[in-house]
Amino acid sequence: MGDLSIGEAHVSAAPVSLESASRPRVLVSVGMPVYNGAREIEAAIAAVLCQTIEDLELIISDNCSHDSTQEICNRYAALDKRVKYFRQDTNIGAVKNFLFVLQEAKGHYFMWAAADDTRSKDYLELNSRFLEESPDYVAATSPTRFSSGDFDPIEMGDDSLEGDLEDRYLKFFRNWHANGRFYSLFRIAAIRAAIEEDSYLASDWATVLGVLGQGKCKRIGDGFVLLGEHGESNSYALFSNARSHWIHWVLPFERFIRFLHQSTRNFSWATRRRIGYRVFRLNCRAVRKQLWHEWKLRSQRH
Repeated sequence: MGDLSIGEAHVSAAPVSLESASRPRVLVSVGMPVYNGAREIEAAIAAVLCQTIEDLELIISDNCSHDSTQEICNRYAALDKRVKYFRQDTNIGAVKNFLFVLQEAKGHYFMWAAADDTRSKDYLELNSRFLEESPDYVAATSPTRFSSGDFDPIEMGDDSLEGDLEDRYLKFFRNWHANGRFYSLFRIAAIRAAIEEDSYLASDWATVLGVLGQGKCKRIGDGFVLLGEHGESNSYALFSNARSHWIHWVLPFERFIRFLHQSTRNFSWATRRRIGYRVFRLNCRAVRKQLWHEWKLRSQRH
């Protein structure tokens, strides 16, 4: 693939490799995967370009949209050389699109920004400064909420995870939560080492836990993130889209449980038992949620 700084690149749906070539570095890379995001993407792009640090790049990967996303992104790419716009030749799926922007990144730090997310103007400055000053932390973010919700660190899943690794895992599983940490600012080496390349229920949780295996995560007190509410992760579609076998009706987290079995193999028996109990409760809740959703859909059909 050519090195394009401005304008549009058409790319094929070849397998994504996370091996990064030797490239000039910027401080922060922001990856924005998008599909039919014309309604909100201008605000999301503006929220990145108006950050108080300028040493950044915005990598947009358009997953073969059929609305005016392409037109909007080309306009911004022509106006600001920090915008790198790529349009996939075919829809490669959400996971590969997220991987693609990470592959293209050349920053010391990396962050995903959904096409309907916005952030405070000082978000990147505050969080990159914290990581520069705190080498034992691998990710940092600001208070996060959905656009119509509250700044609740437990419900949003963006509270600090500190202490030793077992403590960080236990705190992660305190409750069913949104995954606000997934949209943190990461050390790029840490997120590349942790990213789950397969799509399954809670693969984004597995990615965050993979990051936790390399260091601590911080929720600083200043700045903010507003997450959009139109994505799949905020709907019941995530259950049906993740079901690939009958076992997922009774064990929706089956793939995630396998990941945990491997990643916690060196934990104490007591910690593994506590994590197992909490995941069992989460799995039961997921079963109830998906059965209720399927019943509701069938009732509507009849």
